[in-house]
Amino acid sequence: MTPIKPHGEFCILYIWATPGAAKNRLGEIILDTAEQPHLKVYVTAIAEKGAANKAIIALISKKLDIPKSLIQIISGETDRRKRLLIQIHTDQVITLLRQATGSLF
Repeated sequence: MTPIKPHGEFCILYIWATPGAAKNRLGEIILDTAEQPHLKVYVTAIAEKGAANKAIIALISKKLDIPKSLIQIISGETDRRKRLLIQIHTDQVITLLRQATGSLF
């Protein structure tokens, strides 16, 4: 069960945003009602004027040690369920997420 899908030479990361959290962190993998796996991402920023979206991109960038310019939200800007295009090969993203989260992937 992985929240990552190949998208051409890059990949899509499905996340479930939790704004207003106590601290910024990557969480567990959950399933939505359509059985799509999502990585829970907790950010302290509130969901107002794009602040939480910016915090999510910054957190993913920091945890994967990749530039923010390689990450963009392609759907879900105003929803908890988001799809992020990560402009790195799928296998590399999985490796980086394993390093960042331990054995989730």
